Amino acid sequence: EVSVELPEKGPAVLATSNVVQLQWQRSKEWQGVQQVLLDGQLQSLPQEAVFHQVQWCLDFGTWKVCDFAVAQRHQRHPNQAGPMREIYSAPLCGVSADEEGEKALQFFGNMLVMTGHGVIR
Repeated sequence: EVSVELPEKGPAVLATSNVVQLQWQRSKEWQGVQQVLLDGQLQSLPQEAVFHQVQWCLDFGTWKVCDFAVAQRHQRHPNQAGPMREIYSAPLCGVSADEEGEKALQFFGNMLVMTGHGVIR
C-alpha cells in the first residue's frame, strides 16, 4: 500500500506498507517537487528523473535510487524462497495409496501446469 501527499510547498510525502520497490512515471503535478519524504526518509529526486520514471528500492531499511546492484538484491532466488515457492519451483512426484490422495495429487499437478511451472507426464 502506498499513500501520497503532494503539498503546495516542501517535499512530497509518501508512506508505504509492505513495499520493497517503488516506481512511477512523473507527471506535470510533480514538476516542482525536488524532494520526497519516503517513509520518513528525505530523498532528493534525481535530476535526470525530472520528466522521466522514478524508481526507489528499499535496501536493508533505507530507500535508495534503484541501480542494477540494488535491484538484483530484490530478485527472488532459492535462498529467499518460501515454502510454497519451493514447492512450485521443484519437480513434483507423488505416490498415493487411495483414490482421494490420487485426486489431490492430480489437482496439485494441474495447478502447477496452470501456473506455467510444470508438466504432467
